[in-house]
Amino acid sequence: MKKINFVFIMLIAIFIVILSIGYAFFSDSLSINGVATTVDFYSGDALPTEPIKFDPWNDRYHTRSEGVDNVNFESESWNGDTFTLIYDKKAGVTCAQIHNVRYTISFSNPTELEYTNGTISAETIQNGMNYIGTPRASMNKTSLKPGEAIEIYIDLTFSFCAALGTQEVKATVSFDLQGKTRYFYFVLRYT
Repeated sequence: MKKINFVFIMLIAIFIVILSIGYAFFSDSLSINGVATTVDFYSGDALPTEPIKFDPWNDRYHTRSEGVDNVNFESESWNGDTFTLIYDKKAGVTCAQIHNVRYTISFSNPTELEYTNGTISAETIQNGMNYIGTPRASMNKTSLKPGEAIEIYIDLTFSFCAALGTQEVKATVSFDLQGKTRYFYFVLRYT
């Protein structure tokens, strides 16, 4: 009985030594070739944007297709997921003519991922004195590769008969990023 136990113990010891030597050779010869990269994770609903100065001569993010007497640029701001553009109606504005104006802005995709399934819509938020018609919004791309730029347009028809009331239009841009729909807003306000 002692001899059988001794042989059994010796076999287990030899098995453990062989297993240890095999593991040592295996782990010594194992090498991983390649580069690990990480991609930023974007939380929340905001679409990451890199604003582009669309009118560098005037140091502005926007352009407009036509000037309108007594409707003057007041300010613009690009804060995270919202671009806000404000025009001021001055005394002397008249409703002698209906104006069709296009406002354009541009941004690029600052991420390492493609934006897909792009959509845009526009709505009137305020229309004091009913001076503006139904706004239309469009964009020149529905997908955006990393570093690629896009143009966003708001087209309006208006006839300001006086400097009264506030008019505001909002365009909502959406793209899918990392499996989630994310948003950017273009707000146009006449005061």
